[in-house]
Amino acid sequence: RAAYGPAHPDVAQAASNLGRTLWMAKQWDEAERFYAESIRIRETLFGKDNPPLMRLYEEYAEVLHTNQHFAESETARLQAMRIRVRQALGKAPTESPLG
Repeated sequence: RAAYGPAHPDVAQAASNLGRTLWMAKQWDEAERFYAESIRIRETLFGKDNPPLMRLYEEYAEVLHTNQHFAESETARLQAMRIRVRQALGKAPTESPLG
């Protein structure tokens, strides 16, 4: 964040990597925070239909479910499904702006 600022693709990637690592370490509250940060940055930079968000939302939903935030988990799963459907119908970007 110090090098790139708070809204940069590398910061979003680092946040999702930290979220995944913390999830695997069973530090679910912290994992949830980093996944949410990554999603917020990516949506701001690339829009809500960005294909890499689909997987990120699926992982975030798992963390939310583990933390017993069931309504939020369902919302995240539905957002992942929306992206998948829009992509299948050709209404979402097909390539990641991250390369």
